[in-house]
Amino acid sequence: MPDRKNNLAMRHLTFLAILLFPALLSAQTTTSPEIFVRAGLVKLWDDEGNLGTGPSFGGGAGIRLPIGIGIEVIAEHHNNDRDFSSGATFHSTATSVMGRVAKYVGASRTQPYFGGSLGVLQVRTVSQFPGQPTNDRTTTSAAFGGFTGVRFAAGRHVFVRPEFELSFAGEHFRMGGSVAAGYSW
Repeated sequence: MPDRKNNLAMRHLTFLAILLFPALLSAQTTTSPEIFVRAGLVKLWDDEGNLGTGPSFGGGAGIRLPIGIGIEVIAEHHNNDRDFSSGATFHSTATSVMGRVAKYVGASRTQPYFGGSLGVLQVRTVSQFPGQPTNDRTTTSAAFGGFTGVRFAAGRHVFVRPEFELSFAGEHFRMGGSVAAGYSW
């Protein structure tokens, strides 16, 4: 029953983000909407230790306000694997939906930025120890974090953002690096 409630909570958060995004766009007439995709590497830990490093893929949409503030929603998925010489293995998949606020510094075509995020993270971990039954568990938790990066204009509408991010969700800690590429109007 908890998995059903967690999935329902994640759907509600995604639905709310979709509803709020057009309202944010219409709140200011001088905003700059943007969409982006990103890929990177994420290292994942739980309260018992390292669950491994793996690839992450995500995408999102946001707006940039004329006061140097960016507001965005991002959905991301990553896989983490860790194998031991003893035969023990961990395989984790994580999916998150995060709302983020960023402060861009300066007005040039290259802008450092930093910010914070709040959302939901669902992690499913399957662990196998030699001679033991497989342990499969899923947790869904509120997540919060911080990030920093640099936004490079790669033309009039295209941008690239290398970024470093840390986040916490229940018993999980994530640290990752990614590169986003996007388009702004």
